[in-house]
Amino acid sequence: MLWNLKYLPKFKWRNLTDQLAFERTEREYRLRNEMAQARSEANEFINKIEKSKMVKGMEYKKSRKLASEPSSSAASQKTQPNTFSIKQHDTIFSRDSTSISSKKVDASVSSVLGKLL
Repeated sequence: MLWNLKYLPKFKWRNLTDQLAFERTEREYRLRNEMAQARSEANEFINKIEKSKMVKGMEYKKSRKLASEPSSSAASQKTQPNTFSIKQHDTIFSRDSTSISSKKVDASVSSVLGKLL
């Protein structure tokens, strides 16, 4: 092969070494990407296994807890939906005007506001 290079016009040895270096770096880059992808897939697989074990443990504990409770309370718990009630505070200011409602403001707040206004 070496004797063929001798007869190529305008051929430089540097061109061949540059091309080989470029191919080597490209191959290393692809290998790094494949390794990173394999690592992330392995981590995702491990996380899914751990989550599965955790869910199975929670289900086991829940079934154990339901088995230990009387059947009437377990049935009543299943029928009651989970509801949240939010208590909203009453407003101090009236929406119609910017005046302060004297009924809802205590004496100390009204005295401070009286001094300011």
